[in-house]
Amino acid sequence: MTNRGRNSQRTPSRARTARSDEAGVAYAFFDSPETREIIEKNLPMIRSMEYAQTPEELELTLSEGREGLTLDNKLTRELSIPRDYRVIPQGTGVDSPELRPLADTRYVLQARYPGATNEQAASELADITNFISWLDQRPGAHFRGAVLYEDKGRYVFRE
Repeated sequence: MTNRGRNSQRTPSRARTARSDEAGVAYAFFDSPETREIIEKNLPMIRSMEYAQTPEELELTLSEGREGLTLDNKLTRELSIPRDYRVIPQGTGVDSPELRPLADTRYVLQARYPGATNEQAASELADITNFISWLDQRPGAHFRGAVLYEDKGRYVFRE
């Protein structure tokens, strides 16, 4: 996930490459010690923050686990591959990888962005997920998660 920084420039009118009747879709898979209720309670505040500035038309659906989600076979396969999905700040001294599949994460946040591309939906979702990661204030805690979207028939991690 990318940290754009508070002073990065975003143009209010985003260039759209998707047809207006289509929607960009992206998924964030992540762990959090917070309850679903706490995360959902914080989403409106996160969306309104200057850094995130998410568009009103961006639709978000938070699920605990993958129950109720319809995921295609390509994404399901990608979720089963063990990788180190921790977001670790530089200089923290964490050396050993923690390999775990994304399928084992606690939450899924799905974004649907009408009139936008999947990549644009992923960018908005990455901003929101960055703020969700800040809800965990435990000393030494590392956020674990990733944002994925489909591009040309394959799933891509949002860097």
